[in-house]
Amino acid sequence: MGRVAEMTNGFPNTRGFISREAANLAEMLRPHGYQTLAAGKWHLISIDDTSPAGPYDHWPLQRGFDRFHGFLAGETNQWNPELIQGNERIDPPPGQDYHLSEDIVDQSCKWLRQLASASPDQPFFLYLAFAAGHSPHHVPRSFADKYKGQFDEGWDTARDRILPRQKASGLLPNDQRLAPRNSGVQLWDELSQDERHLAARFEEVFAGFIDHTDVQIARVLAQLDALGMRDDTIVIALCDNGAASLGGTHGSYHHQRMRSSTPPSVEENLERLDDLGGPLSYPIYPFGWAMAGNTPFKRYKGNTYAGGIRSPLLIRWPGGIQAKGETRRQFYHMVDVTPTLLDLIGLDVPRQINGIEQLPMHGTSMAHTLNDDGADTRKSTQYFETIGQRAIWHEGWKAVTFHQSGTDFDGDVWELYHLEQ
Repeated sequence: MGRVAEMTNGFPNTRGFISREAANLAEMLRPHGYQTLAAGKWHLISIDDTSPAGPYDHWPLQRGFDRFHGFLAGETNQWNPELIQGNERIDPPPGQDYHLSEDIVDQSCKWLRQLASASPDQPFFLYLAFAAGHSPHHVPRSFADKYKGQFDEGWDTARDRILPRQKASGLLPNDQRLAPRNSGVQLWDELSQDERHLAARFEEVFAGFIDHTDVQIARVLAQLDALGMRDDTIVIALCDNGAASLGGTHGSYHHQRMRSSTPPSVEENLERLDDLGGPLSYPIYPFGWAMAGNTPFKRYKGNTYAGGIRSPLLIRWPGGIQAKGETRRQFYHMVDVTPTLLDLIGLDVPRQINGIEQLPMHGTSMAHTLNDDGADTRKSTQYFETIGQRAIWHEGWKAVTFHQSGTDFDGDVWELYHLEQ
């Protein structure tokens, strides 16, 4: 997959769908008696195939899932989403208190209760994909207001404060250095008072959005506890990419204006300040906050530098992982998650799914590292590509380049890093 599936152009790695010769986890688990449930974001089909006329070939119910409640594109309005249930478009429940993150967790918890009641011994796979964190940054005002004043010192000070916390937590090594500032990001102290006031509010809304998502995740974990499923359930929490730079210098009360190259002025944004995060906005923050959010790394989502691709991964399995609260530094990639799960639950990689011969799986299981901090990664090479940006990792070394759109790929300048140092 060389880019998001919506952006199909016919080349082998950008065809607008996942090949059936590369089955997803639901398609692998369902033949073994798992109930498969998907809630939230399904960003895995061409935009041409999302209409009520279909084709439905790569919608969730046609790709291994028993149930689906969510949306089909890369993003949607959290207050008034374009909802799909099964293969049908539905309206969001009426009422001013509706929020998509709460809705998909409500559905997920209901499914878990139903399964526990009707077939308590049946295993399940729940794929819960929040839209939260992605634009539009939509959140109940009370969550955003919790963070009033906490970002008034700006993104430069935030970077200086974040890195020591990352080191103290054990997330990053003590000799980790802060990457140079990303090009184009203004110094906070050089912004006008209005610009600083506006930028701080954008980040308050974003912080509230993440906080609100944390609350929803806690609800899922509490439901597992209430059903007695805690010890036996593998929970994986992960993020798909680094923070995005699409908000530009000052952010936007309406993200689509950034995409159409008509960014609002500071004055226009200030006029909509009270609306940010609410149903009358579709906001995204300035890229200075994305730079801070990717501390201590370079660049953003869409790039193959660490700021674009290095993301959180947390794994919890009380009944199977003895290690608790530890950090692992072995190198792995998204393609390694499925082999890890298959390893943990004792299933072999299938050779056929629904009669279709499967391609070799590129991923490497991480399972042997979960209880052994010193274990070797057993992985030698990983290639990265996203919309023309490229990188390759091999035995601790990483070569990466930043591609300027419209220029010759042969002219790209490559940088070489030894990630251990």
